Amino acid sequence: MITFQSEELFGAFLVFVVVFIIILLLDLFYRQYYSRDVEKTVYVKHYTVRFHLKKLLARLLLKLNRREATPDNVVDKLQIFSDTDPMPVDAVFFNTSSMSRQIVVFSAAKRRNGLVNSMGFLRVPDFSDNLLTFPSFPDTSLYQTESEQKDLSCYGVAGLKITPVVPNREYHLEYNGKMRLESAPYKEVDIELNVFWRSKLPAFNFSTGLSKIAMSTAMALQPWSRKYFEHLKRHHQTHFEQYGDVDGVAKINGKDYPINTSGLRDRTFGAIRDWNQYHRYAIHMFRLDNGDAITVGVICVPIMFTRLVIGFVTKANDNVNIPIDNCSFDLNEYQRYNPPENYEFDFIANNDSYRVHVKRHTKAKIYMGEQSECCLVETWCDFKVNGIKGWGACEWQYKHDNEQQK
Repeated sequence: MITFQSEELFGAFLVFVVVFIIILLLDLFYRQYYSRDVEKTVYVKHYTVRFHLKKLLARLLLKLNRREATPDNVVDKLQIFSDTDPMPVDAVFFNTSSMSRQIVVFSAAKRRNGLVNSMGFLRVPDFSDNLLTFPSFPDTSLYQTESEQKDLSCYGVAGLKITPVVPNREYHLEYNGKMRLESAPYKEVDIELNVFWRSKLPAFNFSTGLSKIAMSTAMALQPWSRKYFEHLKRHHQTHFEQYGDVDGVAKINGKDYPINTSGLRDRTFGAIRDWNQYHRYAIHMFRLDNGDAITVGVICVPIMFTRLVIGFVTKANDNVNIPIDNCSFDLNEYQRYNPPENYEFDFIANNDSYRVHVKRHTKAKIYMGEQSECCLVETWCDFKVNGIKGWGACEWQYKHDNEQQK
């Protein structure tokens, strides 16, 4: 039962309810007489009064529905799936590189029944300019042994071990097995990777840190209904990102090569990750010469958001994360399954404007899901932001459709 401490608060609540009902009626009228197309109508150029009312209400809803911060010791703890979780996921992902174009990328997304969606990319220019990949490439569906499933100290599968050491500060990455040259899949090499990812920068919690401006804008673009808000709650995932440095050694065919890269750690877990619901996204993740780091992108998951701007700027000197409010990046401008080699866009964070130039130098295509329902094109790029050079990656996701790739 709702109780109120004052008449003023009760009055504000009544206004809120009335506005909410009015907007729902307007939205019902809109959906009755106008059709929507996921790719063509999500980027609204001239917002209506209806949109601004919904955006205002969305801001109020977000303020009322504050989420508590997840403790550090929970963030990096391997999750135990509940029997009631329909499509659970427990994932960690590292995407790191360097100005000299070393690449160290490994991930493990635990699913039910020992399935792990895992990618592995390694590039050591002193050994070869070619990208090294897992033998299963481009498939990412690997299966744990019984002992690997029982071991809750690390993410382990097919020779890969990713072990949390210090929450939000340190991970140990190991790989002992074969990898093959992407350009010559018949040629395999022996790999012994032993590196540590470490960070002193703050982690960014997407549940509490995403820009309320970006979130309310994305919500206002959607048709509202009880089912819509149920989808938002049902598909929520706990998601953290943090930038750090990777140091260690890669032994390739018996010879040691030093590894020094920098980049993103992505940590995600939740009751549902259904790749069939992911229509398209592009997420950039990179470091700058001045020590700052940036995640910026646009995602399209139609049951929740047809266009959601996400991201943050990590200011290294100030040790703070600043959420990104708006971004000019438009998924419609780029051909499906074939990301551009050169492009640029703008974004705004805390009223500061950023101009981003991207030049791709390497790419690889993989598939996620038991039925390969998701196509990911991983690209590694040179960046320049407001004149400052940088390096990193962009992950382009597409709902996999064989017919559209012919």
